[in-house]
Amino acid sequence: MLNLIDVITNNYFLKQKLKVTIPKTPVRRLTDNWQGSTKGGKRILSNPVNTKTIQDFNKFNFIRDLKSEGSIKARSTARSLVENWINEDYNLRSHEYNSVIMAERISCWSFNYSWFAESGGLDFQKKILNSIALQSKFLELKLDLSNDNLEKIIIIKGILVSKSILYETIDNINQLLTVINEKLEILTNTDGGHISRSPVKQLNLLRHLIEIRSIIAILKNVNAESLHQKTIKMGEFCRSFQMPDEYFSWFHGGSLIPKEIIKQTLNRIGYKNRIFSLAEETGFCRLSNMNSVLFVDIGLNKKTIHNKKASLFGFEFFYKKEKNLKNENQDNQRLDYIVKLPGDKCIIIDSKVSLVAYVNYYNSEDKEDKKHYLKEHLKSINTHITTLSNKNYQDLDINQPDYILMFMANEPAFKLAVLEDVSLYNKAIDRNIVMVTNSTLFATLKTVAYMWKQDKANKNAIEIARQAGSLYDKFQSFSEDLIKVGNNLNTTKNTYEDAMKKLTDGKDNLVRKTERLREKTERLRASERPRD
Repeated sequence: MLNLIDVITNNYFLKQKLKVTIPKTPVRRLTDNWQGSTKGGKRILSNPVNTKTIQDFNKFNFIRDLKSEGSIKARSTARSLVENWINEDYNLRSHEYNSVIMAERISCWSFNYSWFAESGGLDFQKKILNSIALQSKFLELKLDLSNDNLEKIIIIKGILVSKSILYETIDNINQLLTVINEKLEILTNTDGGHISRSPVKQLNLLRHLIEIRSIIAILKNVNAESLHQKTIKMGEFCRSFQMPDEYFSWFHGGSLIPKEIIKQTLNRIGYKNRIFSLAEETGFCRLSNMNSVLFVDIGLNKKTIHNKKASLFGFEFFYKKEKNLKNENQDNQRLDYIVKLPGDKCIIIDSKVSLVAYVNYYNSEDKEDKKHYLKEHLKSINTHITTLSNKNYQDLDINQPDYILMFMANEPAFKLAVLEDVSLYNKAIDRNIVMVTNSTLFATLKTVAYMWKQDKANKNAIEIARQAGSLYDKFQSFSEDLIKVGNNLNTTKNTYEDAMKKLTDGKDNLVRKTERLREKTERLRASERPRD
């Protein structure tokens, strides 16, 4: 199979395809979705980078750092680095012409064009627009040759960005959007989760979709509702990966992604309050209470890519911090976890039991050593049970049951111990200590979550009853008022009828009397009138 670059450089007709007509200035001004680091910008100014030797820098994301720094020097440095790159006679097989790097470079140049390029004069603008157009053509030729789903989405992003600043219309935009939607169907589940189940890959794909969505938004007569809804779904999933400290879970390749990047990305979604409790298809469950979050791996499905780091019922538990309380003797008692229950009650969970001996047992191949480490393992657990019992957590000034939960993070370590010493669990119970592992703790916390749900339902029922009672009282008072009004109306009616009888209806009514008086007066006047 011939190399694409070889074909392009040796084929006259393909060379003609790379010829383009560009405007003097961009057709549209684009607004960048992301912010850079001011510290990063200052670092670049103090020590300018060699973009040719640093692969990641060939994406030119550092322009955002320079933009964040914001000085005139930063702007001119950005122009200088871009122009130097364009002027270099690069080998077309080098990483500078890697499809993904090329698409990212085009996007960064285009989104930040108004900041650094417009102040560089028409000659510089012509040079950079020519470069964008040429690289975009390369991407179009590479699109059909790529077999990677994510790579295709990134390539299309680069094409859309470049064409949006070079041309009034994008003729094949619906076709490109169709390809994106097809690849998203492969890369994501219906619940919005990435098939890799990795927070890093989830966030990475989401950022590409946000950039694509921002381009679509400024174009006319483009229906991208499917893409928009998928972006929202993925954003909700990303938000579910976020812990109360605003960092991501470390699940399945998750790493310490800068908080600022997470915040910027999620703020671009537009929906802030939707967080899943169960993503059955992708295989995660999320339980939260106040500043505590339990994130659980609930297994893989057929579509999900197998991850070596995946483990059924593996979990990550986030809590705000240890709480330091004082006992009756004013001694400090540092608690690992406090799980709040309805009615201002709580359960204390301790997780300090040492598993060093078990690790040594597991890694040892010598039988005598295994026996020794097994004894040490049992000794460690018994010692910790005794220690917990002596701390008297139940005497602390918090509303809790008479027992505490002693959590062992390694379930095989717990099983080994109880098989070797069948009375171990009961020993702990006798000291008001309940030993729990991953599975039993999860069930316990699920029960706690249900209790909170029931408590909320009970409070709602009480509130409904209260409001219903209040409503009844109001109706009762209103009814009494209406009866009074009715009685007053009857009295008024009777009084009215009596008055009308006196006025017109009675035998000796006022109207009749007045008429008789008028008749007498007329007769009297007639009798006194002189006769002719």
